[in-house]
Amino acid sequence: NGLIEGINPRDGQVYTISAQGEAALLAGPTLAESVAESAPRIAGSTDELIYFLLALVFVLLSGIVGLRAWYKVWKRGTRGPTMKQHEAKATTAAARNYKDDMIASSTKVGRDIFRHPSGVFIARGSKGKRRFFSNLMAARLYRSLNWKFYEIDGATVVDKAKAAPEAQA
Repeated sequence: NGLIEGINPRDGQVYTISAQGEAALLAGPTLAESVAESAPRIAGSTDELIYFLLALVFVLLSGIVGLRAWYKVWKRGTRGPTMKQHEAKATTAAARNYKDDMIASSTKVGRDIFRHPSGVFIARGSKGKRRFFSNLMAARLYRSLNWKFYEIDGATVVDKAKAAPEAQA
């Protein structure tokens, strides 16, 4: 608005020239008053601290997950195939034949889902792999979505298949 404000002691030391030509010093706020007034504005809010801590935790967790994944890949590359992988390659043909025999003696429940007399469900997945399940819903989930819930180990299936004819006799 083009107007000049009057002298405010809070602006600091103000020198004025009186009409007689003498200089006079006006005292402003003390140092303690200035610090008490400006310290809360300089300190900032606690929201900034919370956001900083959340970002720090996120970066640390991302680093830990990344290091763990890198370590697993590095460890796998230095050791070569595990013993379990060697055993799987050796028993693949036998397992394939056994699954064929089990499907032959099973009844068809749904598309690519079979029920063996021992109560085990055999489901063929979208890529043709056959797996054993304890209930029909788990077999359907594997057939349609490749989700392996309640999958039964092959050794357990062999034990159940051997026990089923004895129970029926």
